[in-house]
Amino acid sequence: MADRNHFWRDWLDHIVKRKQDLMGKKIANLIFLRLNQIKRLTQSVGFLLILLFFICVVGMAAAAIQSLLKLNIWWLIGAEFFILMLLSFGRKDRSFLFTIFESRTALIIYNFVENILLILPFVIFHLIKGHFYTVLLMVLIGFIAACIAAFIPEKADSATKKEIQLIPLQYFELKFLAEKSPMSAYLFCFLGLFTFFHISVLLIWIFLMISVIVAVFTPYEPMEMIHFEPKFVLKKMMSYTKILTIVVLIPFIISILFHPEHWLVASYALICVYLALYLAISAKYAAYTPLRALRYPTVSESIIVMLMLIPGGAIIAASFTCLKYIKAENNLKTLYATDY
Repeated sequence: MADRNHFWRDWLDHIVKRKQDLMGKKIANLIFLRLNQIKRLTQSVGFLLILLFFICVVGMAAAAIQSLLKLNIWWLIGAEFFILMLLSFGRKDRSFLFTIFESRTALIIYNFVENILLILPFVIFHLIKGHFYTVLLMVLIGFIAACIAAFIPEKADSATKKEIQLIPLQYFELKFLAEKSPMSAYLFCFLGLFTFFHISVLLIWIFLMISVIVAVFTPYEPMEMIHFEPKFVLKKMMSYTKILTIVVLIPFIISILFHPEHWLVASYALICVYLALYLAISAKYAAYTPLRALRYPTVSESIIVMLMLIPGGAIIAASFTCLKYIKAENNLKTLYATDY
C-alpha cells in the first residue's frame, strides 16, 4: 500500500511539474514574441539605439515634469497605474490570453512581466538616480495592475457598430476610430474637463490625445477614397485643425484659469498636440502608395514625437513636419500626375 501511495504521489508531482514547465515556456515564448516584434519595428535604425533613446527621453521627460510641477512621488505612481490600467482595458488580445493560460496565476505573471517591460525606462532612470524606494513602488503598482487585469472580463466581439452622427463623414478617419468604441470617445472628451484639478491632468490628457492622433491616421486609405485637389494635404490639415481646436480648447482654457502659473507649460503642450496632428497627416501622405499599405508611424516619426517631450523639441518636430509636408504634396502630385 505504501509503495502504491508513493507511486501516485510521484506521478502527481510529475504532472504538476510538467504543467508548470509548460506554463513557464508559454510565458517565455510570448515575452520573446513581444521583444521580437519591438526589434522588427526598430531594425531600420537599430534596436539598441532606439532603446537607449527611449529610456533617456522618457525618463528625463518624466523627471523634468515632476520637478517643474513640484509633484511628489505619488503623482508618478498614480499616473503609472492609470496608464497601465488603460492599456489593460484597451488591449485586443485579452480573449487570446484567456485561452493560452489555464490559471489566473500564470496570466498574472505574464501581465506583470509585460508591465515591467512597459515601465522599464522609468525603472532604469530611477535606478541610476538612486531612487530605490520609487522603483519598489513602481514595481508594486505593476504587480497590482497585473492582478486586476487578470480578472477583467473577456471582451465580447460584436459586428454591430453604432454610428456617431456628431462627426461628419468628411473626417472619416476620426469617425471610424470613434465608432469602434463610442463610450471611450465620449469618456475621453469628458475627462478633459477635469484639468482644473491639476496641471498634470492636462499633460496626461494631451499625451493621450497625441496617441489618439497617431491611431486616427494609421489605417490604410485606398486611392479611390482620396478626393484629390490642389493643396490637398494643407486643406486636410486645416480641416482637422478645426476639430482639434474644438476638442482641446475648453480643457486648455480651464487649465489656464485654475493654474495661471503654469500657462507656459500648458501652451507648450498645446503646441505639441497640433504638431502631432500635422506630422501625422504629412507623414501618412508623404509615404502613401496605392500599391500596398505602409506601416505608420515609422521609427523616424516615433522619435520626432518623443522629442517633443523634451523642452524645445517642438522646434525639431516643426522642421521635420515641414519637410514631410512638402514631400506629401509632391508625392500626391506624382500619383495623380498633375501640375498643380
